[in-house]
Amino acid sequence: MPVEREAVTFTVTLLPVAQEKNSGTSNQGCPYLAMVPCNTRYVMEHTQVPFQKDVIGQDLFFSSNETISSGVSGPGPRTIVSEPIREVPGLYWVADFVTQEEHDRILSHFRGSIDNGTLTPEQLARRTVLHFNRRFIYGVNQLGAVGEDVNENPPFYTWMRDRLQNTDAGVEIVGEYPFEKGTFTCDQLTVNLYDYSKSRVSGIAPHVDAHAPFEDCILIVSLGSGTVMDFSHENDAQSRRPHRMGCTWRRAHSSSLVARRGTIGCTVLRRRKTDILSEFVPKLERGYRVSLTWRKGRTTAQQKEYVSLSIAL
Repeated sequence: MPVEREAVTFTVTLLPVAQEKNSGTSNQGCPYLAMVPCNTRYVMEHTQVPFQKDVIGQDLFFSSNETISSGVSGPGPRTIVSEPIREVPGLYWVADFVTQEEHDRILSHFRGSIDNGTLTPEQLARRTVLHFNRRFIYGVNQLGAVGEDVNENPPFYTWMRDRLQNTDAGVEIVGEYPFEKGTFTCDQLTVNLYDYSKSRVSGIAPHVDAHAPFEDCILIVSLGSGTVMDFSHENDAQSRRPHRMGCTWRRAHSSSLVARRGTIGCTVLRRRKTDILSEFVPKLERGYRVSLTWRKGRTTAQQKEYVSLSIAL
């Protein structure tokens, strides 16, 4: 069986060496050949920016933030479109999920409620977290009971939950969506707040959401500043070059069973202040961002295939 060897390259440096004879000078002599071993994998990892894939949906960062492309005026519900992300099976996004007015009102609610002490946040490494309806207990990956040790549900809780479940009478989601109407009910909301005025660098380390306490589908509503989310697959030979998806304002993202089981590294926010969308456009400067993650707690035992996956991670 062949032995797998570490990829190694060498850096060659020519150094002038002084002659030891009396006739020599300090700046003359034969060159000295220096060969310094270098780990190619390490170099590629730390110079991946020039080789990384372009961001999926990067053009949306330059579109107007005031326009609802799929809005419908007059009688009947407003229609918004869900589209699958072909590069990441099981992942979908919905543009213009909330209106500009709804977006601004939600951001104002969180900023004001935290400043006046109405909400009790949990401080984690490089981000602030709020739990609603049910508390997710970090470290042990457990879900608390309804109404136990959580903040009071925000004003938008009911209508946003209904809209995500596609049961909102005023807004209808059309296109490919991870579940049918009435077949999925969210009962837990985690809000992550990233404030660069209070934290030098905000972000979340690579991870996969816990399988044991939650059902398959995860729904994320992105508000405020845009950012980039990375996805890497367990069988991807180019895992150092993950699929990079743009999270723009007023957009909903949903991850279903396929994406959760097949994606081993999901970095919601790499810990930095800027994102590179493409080598042809300027860097994206991050600002205040709010991410609303909606999930459903499990009512039955976790399946075996999830156990092995969770342990491996």
